[in-house]
Amino acid sequence: MKKSFSVALIAAALVAAAFGVWMFNHATRNTEHGTSVVAQETEKAVLVSEPISILPFVSLKQSNAAWATAKSASKIPGRALAGVVNHHVLAADLIAHFFLTLKASQPGIKRFVVISPDHFKQGSSPVSTHDRPYDTPDGMVQIDTSATQVLVMSGSANFENGAMFEREHGVGALMPFLKHEFPAATVVPIAVRGTMDKQRARAFGQELSIIVDDKTFVIISSDMSHYLTEDAALKNDVTTMEKLGELDEKFFILAKDDHIDNGTALVILMGLFDAEKIKPSFQLISHSISSHYGGDKNYTTSYITGVWSEQK
Repeated sequence: MKKSFSVALIAAALVAAAFGVWMFNHATRNTEHGTSVVAQETEKAVLVSEPISILPFVSLKQSNAAWATAKSASKIPGRALAGVVNHHVLAADLIAHFFLTLKASQPGIKRFVVISPDHFKQGSSPVSTHDRPYDTPDGMVQIDTSATQVLVMSGSANFENGAMFEREHGVGALMPFLKHEFPAATVVPIAVRGTMDKQRARAFGQELSIIVDDKTFVIISSDMSHYLTEDAALKNDVTTMEKLGELDEKFFILAKDDHIDNGTALVILMGLFDAEKIKPSFQLISHSISSHYGGDKNYTTSYITGVWSEQK
């Protein structure tokens, strides 16, 4: 991940005109879903994307409590490249701790690629993205539209008008924490279907290398085991932690909710690492479970957070 983002900018410039026409037509047909024409200059409509509120995902009270209870951060050795963090805000303190650790380890991050599950199967293709900013208590999280344009115009992702992301907590729940620690960073929001096959997932990871540079960090937004008893979930988490360290492709492409809810994104990440010829090491940050937050011990969700880094 040592190359400049200039390759992506060049590609974006080459397709900008075609993309702009497509975006205008697409947005005009979908004004009821969040894109509106708000001004007109010399007979050209100017489109403004309405922000997505994070309040349906995490309340101000929850985020404040998370920062108050988050553990202090330790620096991850080496150069942090990618990480995995929960989107279940019952454990919001783990999300806060993840971003605190990331800030201590890699403070120069300018762009985040956030890969979420398409929880509600709303995307019109296996990979979805959008261009609407997120409204957080600390200000707007802006979308890196140059990067999203590159992915859309290359056929790697489908542009959605943002309506599906108004419900997608896999992206939205992370935004206030990201903004808090990286106020100037932009985001490339991605939602992926869990039914993507291995070849398509790996290919998308390789395509992501076009937009990933030294100032970019990839986040796998994922909770771990679901709906199990506490004992069964914690037992499964031992296996999952081992596989996160090994980056076991076969395990993650077949993984179900009893281990992880976004295994496909791990295969995408492996494709990216292969494209960049990187063999990173995994550093565990946190491990917990919903029953430790007062949840039912017979019906749990578990959480593993960590970072993959390249050792110097």
